[in-house]
Amino acid sequence: MNLIVLVGLIVGSLVLIDVLLRYAGNRAGGQLASEADAIEQLRREYPEIETSELAHVHLTADRRAAFISVASGETGFVCGFGDRFIVRRLRPADIAELLQESEKALKIRFKEVALRPMRFEFADTAAREFVVQSLSTASPQLK
Repeated sequence: MNLIVLVGLIVGSLVLIDVLLRYAGNRAGGQLASEADAIEQLRREYPEIETSELAHVHLTADRRAAFISVASGETGFVCGFGDRFIVRRLRPADIAELLQESEKALKIRFKEVALRPMRFEFADTAAREFVVQSLSTASPQLK
């Protein structure tokens, strides 16, 4: 078989698979329906956390991430990637840098290599301030 035809078949197949997956995929994938959904995602990953230990839930404006206050002093973090969620228990020591980009926006650079730097836009300044306070307690990197 001609090499050009073989490469064309492989590339065409990959493009077709990508198109089919995008078409059949979850349209609202990676978005949190509500604060209860964020708590459910956190508890699914960390079943040892009791619901009574969770206080405030702050969703981002696009509902792709949530920061949840945990009684132990940690902050629950739920973030949508594609149609899945990344869930972590964050402490100030897990944050490399916090940058306040605007009145309602915050950029976070994590120490964990698997989490790329992310920008979060909140619906109000109170939600952004909660995240700043909970993640910068021992972190002088706030700018």
